[in-house]
Amino acid sequence: MIFYLLACLSDKETETAEVTLESALIEAIEQDIANIGATAFAMAVLKDGEVSWSDGFGTDTKDGSPVTADTLFRVASLTKPMTAVLTLQQVEAGCLELETPVDEYIADFVMAQQPELASTLTVDHALSMTGGFTDYQLQSGEDGDGQIEPFLLSYLNNGYFLSNPGRMYNYSNPNFVVAGRLVELCTEESFRRVMEQSLWGPLQMNRTTFQTEEVVADGAYAIGVTEYWPDRLGEDVSVDAETYAASHLWPAMGTWSSVNDLAKLALFLLEGDEEILSTSLFNAMTTDQVDTEEGYENKGYGYGLFVKTGISMGGEQYPVKMISHTGSIYGYSSHMYLIPELNIGVVAVINRDKAVPQNSIPLALNLSELLKRMSPTLPSQTIYLRLLESITMRLISVRCFLLNQKRVSPLKSQHWTMPI
Repeated sequence: MIFYLLACLSDKETETAEVTLESALIEAIEQDIANIGATAFAMAVLKDGEVSWSDGFGTDTKDGSPVTADTLFRVASLTKPMTAVLTLQQVEAGCLELETPVDEYIADFVMAQQPELASTLTVDHALSMTGGFTDYQLQSGEDGDGQIEPFLLSYLNNGYFLSNPGRMYNYSNPNFVVAGRLVELCTEESFRRVMEQSLWGPLQMNRTTFQTEEVVADGAYAIGVTEYWPDRLGEDVSVDAETYAASHLWPAMGTWSSVNDLAKLALFLLEGDEEILSTSLFNAMTTDQVDTEEGYENKGYGYGLFVKTGISMGGEQYPVKMISHTGSIYGYSSHMYLIPELNIGVVAVINRDKAVPQNSIPLALNLSELLKRMSPTLPSQTIYLRLLESITMRLISVRCFLLNQKRVSPLKSQHWTMPI
């Protein structure tokens, strides 16, 4: 079952409350599915160091099986915190230093149009989204290992900096492609192999992969639906595992996974694990390194994660930190929201791009209980409504960002711009 409302409830009252909350969550998910127009949806709820509930909804899978918490979805930019962990592991190992320029590790790292700026880009800039890169996600259709290095060469020849590295936050996928290439150079292994051995393996994320052939062979994956396919805007277009590939962008957006596997990543991000990453680097990853300057108070970006520090309500500041990331790619969306102080979180995946489940995510976090723990002296209804507004505004900001993405086309050769 999902939640415990109050410690003083009798066993029977607790069981009744749990059933009520679970029923309400399922109802909220069904409402989100209807609003979004999704045909495959899965969610996992985390509480006190474990998955308290997970399930899938719908039947739109390649092999026709019902959607479960183990069904595979493209998770897009939920790949970024994974790549951040791998890169920080190489900092811990002594191969990389956060403040060292990238061109000391990657030979011929020179932006053809702005050669003087490339030498100022550091590892820290790449991981904190302050590299200044213009976004660029050309889908070559090529698949498999060995695509990251040639993509970077092409990008350096054709791309450009929007600002000096370190000058400001600017969300751009090439930052994490650079990070992925650094991992390859440090380990002398393909990025995929390092991810499998150094993160997915230790976390036992056994239903997580980059490889198209593994997804196709499995068959239990969600068919995506997009209205943003080039030359067919506004139409519902189905996309499967073989419709497109982005292995040159694996470090930024290439993962297939299930909510049960993503929950294992989320539990690591809630609690840390010295066997995977040192406490000092884990703390740096989950602490804001830069203000995103998007108009939202106390919102920053760490290393591969958004960080919202403090929630303002009723003239009071509550020192609760929320770490999160979202993703969207043709046919798929993903969401992860975690509150480490209370050891709770939620992960959701959907077979629609630019999809925001505004009803179920706040309910899954069980905000009424959250607020009772935070401040028993303030009226719980008032606090609940204001924190609900805070979470909802974050979801709306994601939605607005995604809708604006399709209007951005920084390079003529680019034929999509929306994955985050």
